[in-house]
Amino acid sequence: ALTPFTVDTLRMDKRWNTATWNVGAIYHLKGALSLVGNIATAFRAPSFLDLLSTSVPTYATGQASVPSPNLKPEHGITYEVGPRYAGRRFEFGLTAYSNQLSDVMSSAQNGTINIPGVGVVKAMVSSNIGQGYIRGIEAFNSVRFLSRWMLSTNYTYTRGLDTSANVPLRFIPPMFGTVSLRY
Repeated sequence: ALTPFTVDTLRMDKRWNTATWNVGAIYHLKGALSLVGNIATAFRAPSFLDLLSTSVPTYATGQASVPSPNLKPEHGITYEVGPRYAGRRFEFGLTAYSNQLSDVMSSAQNGTINIPGVGVVKAMVSSNIGQGYIRGIEAFNSVRFLSRWMLSTNYTYTRGLDTSANVPLRFIPPMFGTVSLRY
C-alpha cells in the first residue's frame, strides 16, 4: 500500500446485494404485427480494480488512479419499446431504448500521491457522483427469397451522456450494422 493508504485502510469485507427485475409484454396489433415493450433494472458492483487498484500514469497524463474503497454499486433502469413484424417471408423489428444511470462511478483529482520510480502525480479517486443515460435504436430485418435464400440486415446506433459533467460517456460503441446473405 502506498502512502497515504495502509493495509488496514484497504482491508475490505463488503457485499453488495440487490434485487433486480424485468417485465416485458408483447401486444399483437394485427396479423403478424406486434408492439413489444420491456422495463428492466440493473446494478454493477465495483470490481477489485475499481476499489483497490493503484495505476501508474498513462500517456504522460501525470494522473494515477488510487484506491477508492468507499465506492458503491452503479444502478440503471432500462426502457425499451418498438414494433415487430414476423411473417413467413419477411421479418422486421425496431427497438428504441433508454437506460437511465445513477450512482455512476467517476474519477476526480484528490491531492497527489508519490509512486516509487515515477514520482509525485495527481491522485484520481473514484466516487459515485455521476448520473447519465444511454439511448439508442436497433433495427433488423430479414427476407426469404428463392425458397432457400435469406437476406438479413441489422443496424444499431447508441449515444451516452454523463449528465453530471455534461460529457459523453466512455466506451459507447459507434453506429454499426451487418448485412448477410445465407443459403
